[in-house]
Amino acid sequence: MSFQEVIEAYKSHVDRTQLIENLSLTPQQRSEKFWRAMQLVYELRRAAQVARQKPSPPPVREE
Repeated sequence: MSFQEVIEAYKSHVDRTQLIENLSLTPQQRSEKFWRAMQLVYELRRAAQVARQKPSPPPVREE
């Protein structure tokens, strides 16, 4: 497989609209967008950690 064929294979899995949208932003806007996304990641991690620390309810016994 040639280098160009590898590039073409990867291109089919890339959402170019996202690339174009991000490139239309200024570096400052891209940085702010990144930090908002990272804040969401950290918030989700904290929520998952809290959820793991809560005791789970006793199993329901079917009779």
